[in-house]
This record gives sequence, structure tokens and C-alpha cells, in this order.
Amino acid sequence: MKRIIFSLGLIFVLAIASTASAQNYEISEGINSFYTGEYEMAEETFYQILDGDISSTEKYTVYSYLVKSKLRNRKLSVAEDLIDELDELGYHNAELYWLLAEQFLNLEGRYDSAQFDLAKEYIEKARDFGFYGFDQQKGHAQAELGLNNYQAVKDILEPLRNELSRPSSFGALARAYKELDESGNAIDLYERLIVLEPDNAGAHLDLGNLYIGEENYSEAIEVLELGLDRSPEVNSLKFALGRAYKATGEYELAIEQFNHVINRNRHNYEAHYQLGVIYYEQGEVERATESLESAIRYNNEYVTGYLKLGEIYLEEDNHYRAVSYFSNAIEINPDYALSYYYLGKAYFELEMYQAAQTELVKALRRQPNLERASELLDEIDGIVSGMTEEELDEVFDEEIDVEIE
Repeated sequence: MKRIIFSLGLIFVLAIASTASAQNYEISEGINSFYTGEYEMAEETFYQILDGDISSTEKYTVYSYLVKSKLRNRKLSVAEDLIDELDELGYHNAELYWLLAEQFLNLEGRYDSAQFDLAKEYIEKARDFGFYGFDQQKGHAQAELGLNNYQAVKDILEPLRNELSRPSSFGALARAYKELDESGNAIDLYERLIVLEPDNAGAHLDLGNLYIGEENYSEAIEVLELGLDRSPEVNSLKFALGRAYKATGEYELAIEQFNHVINRNRHNYEAHYQLGVIYYEQGEVERATESLESAIRYNNEYVTGYLKLGEIYLEEDNHYRAVSYFSNAIEINPDYALSYYYLGKAYFELEMYQAAQTELVKALRRQPNLERASELLDEIDGIVSGMTEEELDEVFDEEIDVEIE
């Protein structure tokens, strides 16, 4: 009897061992399919294993490779759900968080766009579970850059600055410095970036614009011309070069660049605007207004264009037309103080003092430190205080007549 019981026990143990061996074999087969690039077969194998009774260690392994297979097949939402299931089982695979974050960063351009918020979420989860090396920190910075969190980009990458070698990391930190108004640091990194990537038109553009912001126009022109030598079709480089030439008074060269921009894209309202400003500086009022009218035609919410047209008509003593453009600017953006200032100035020149005061007060309410509005308001107050009651009534009546007309 004891021999029978022993035999049955041995058979049971052997059966369990045989089952475990079969499961281990299936897991090995699934992993082998994954590493040979047969991801669909790997997924099928792992799902079959999960339908059986397996140990917690085996379940962790199967889930991990199933997620990796889904990621290789670009099934991100399914991979995310499986990671959530693994989390619920009490297993936190930090590597999987990072691998999913990499996909959301879209570093290889496999998807239409990156999902920086989700990338950041999973990188931070990986970090919290101890998976946060050099690559993960750079990825974290890319996610923060995509979310316009420039201080966070700086905080992550600045300690790594001397170790950075990839252009994307240089670019991220340079962009952060630029947006944080640390132009010196930004210029240094963009110069290094251009050495690493001499065909990087974006780096030439950003560096050129930084030099323009620093009023270092000779350096700006040199960098932008170099960029155009490498990338002659990039319109934004031509536009920036036009700005640099304009700032140095080289108007003909500036006009040439802005015309190049318009020839490639006639709807570029900023190029039309820049031409309008140059033409007015050259005394060509008609050409200036034509260019500026084109600017607001191609962007009918371009407040700067309306204000420039209003300024020109004010200078040309066409006050009522100036009032019309300034009023349009206010209608488009009621919070912009300068529009009220210019409208107040137009009313002032029309000797409509009460209307001028009203607009100037609105300007100062929106921008209390707008000195020219304060000075003009003081001047009007001085004029009005010196008037007799009869003169004030006469001015007031004239303003009413104008408004009625």
C-alpha cells in the first residue's frame, strides 16, 4: 500500500514538473520570438501562457515581454493598459515605464506627433522606481521642452552640460536658456550646436535671432548668411537676415530678402509689414501703405500692422483715417495699451481733448508705466485747466458734432 501511495505521489510531482517545464519552454519560445523580431507570434504565445496557471515570477516575466512586444508593434494604448495591470498586481517595472515614455517622445518619428505630457508622466514614474540614468534625464528634458517648461529643462540638463554630446540635448538646453533670457549661455550652446550640425538651419536661425536681440547685427548677418549657404530654401532665415540688414540701415539688402520671402510665400504678412516700415523710412508713403495694407489683408488680426498704418496717417495729418485704424486695433485686442495711447494721441491732435483723456486713461489702466501716455495726459490737463468755461463748452460741443457725423 505504501508503495502505491509513493508511486502516485511521484507521478503527481513529475506531472507538476512536466507542466512547469512546458510552461518554461513556452516562455522561452515567446522570448525567442521577441528577440527574433516575430512580435505577433510572441504576443500570441504570451497571451496563451497568461491563460494558464503560472507563478508570480513567471507572470512578471510574461507581462514584461508582452508589453515590449506591444511597443515594438506600436500598440501604445494596449501596452499602457498592460502596464496598469502589472502595477495592480504589485509589480512596478521601471524599464517598461521608460520604454513607453520613449514611444510617447516620438524620438524616431514613428507617429504623427509626440505626447509630451504622457512621456513626462512615465519618465517620472521610472525615476521614482530608480530607473533614471543619463538617457532618461535627457528624455525628461525633451518632454519638459515640449511642454514649454523651460526652467525644468534647465534644471535637468544644466548639471549634465559638460557631458552632453547629442545635438538634440544641446538644442534643448540652448532653447531653455533662450526662453529664460539667458542669451549668453544660449549663444554659447548654439555655437557649439552649429559645429556639431553645420546643416542645422534651426540652430542658425535661433543664433541669428539671439544676436539680433543683442543688437550684434554683424554676427547675426554672418550666422544667417552661413545658414542660407547651407539651406538656401529656408524662408525664416531670409526673413531674419532681412531684419538684421534693416537694423543696420542696409535697406536695399533688407528689401531683397523680404521680397525673397514673399516670392516663396506671398501670405507672409510680417514680410509685407517690414517692407512697409522700410518704404516709409525711405519716404515712399504710398508703397509703405500698400505693403502694410497687404500685411493686414493676409492677417486681419495683426494689431501691429493696424497701428503702423494709423501712425503713418497720423504723421500725414489724415487723422480720421488714423482713428479708424487705431479703433480697429482696439477691437481686435482690447487689452493692448498702445492702441489706446495712439487713439488718444489722434484725438489730441484733433483737439478732441475729452475723448483723448478717456483713451489715455484706458491706456494707463492697462499699462500704468506707459510714460508717453502719462505725459500726453498731463499736457492735455494743462491745456484744459487753462481754458474758460465757455471755451470748454465749445470744445465739448465740437466733439459731439464730430461723433454724430
